[in-house]
Amino acid sequence: MVEWLLQNSLGPLWLEICAGNGWPVEPAALAERWVYFKPCLNAPARPGARAPASVRDVSLLDPAVGGGHVLLVGFDRLLELYDAEASLRGEAGAPRWSRRAVVESIVARNLKGVDLDPEATRVAGLALWLKARRCCPAARPERFALADVGLAGAQRPTRATTSATTSATTSATTSATTSRRSPASPARAACCAPRPARRCSP
Repeated sequence: MVEWLLQNSLGPLWLEICAGNGWPVEPAALAERWVYFKPCLNAPARPGARAPASVRDVSLLDPAVGGGHVLLVGFDRLLELYDAEASLRGEAGAPRWSRRAVVESIVARNLKGVDLDPEATRVAGLALWLKARRCCPAARPERFALADVGLAGAQRPTRATTSATTSATTSATTSATTSRRSPASPARAACCAPRPARRCSP
């Protein structure tokens, strides 16, 4: 599903970039490489309508980034488009299209993520960093367009608050259990003691 969504969103945008720059790229050629891309589902390219001039200016936003799966797949698709643009511009091998430059550009400029949980954005950032280093060991990604819009600090339980709550709950449970198991008081024992049987007079 992620591949289908990305290929049918980035695909039409790439075709518009190509049309705006006068590059001869046909939808059928893209469909041969991206198996989930469906040209029949997308409107014809409109030169200059909304497409940026370069894939460098494309932004892919995941508004609930989680562990970053959508961005990781988007990384692969954008890497292909960077290579294709370098070839179409006749600049393949130029420093700004080197593998390291492209990888660092994708991470810093193209991929964006937001999440309510700050831990999720940290996980996504780590996943992107590892992806970049696997793709190009020389890459040194330092900027990530990831942000959390989580709860305010007063609303989000801290570790200290959680520990205190756990301790209080444990103490209360222990006290209640001890009370249930403690010996009965003398008054209760006298109350609950079996009464002698009464004899009826003849």
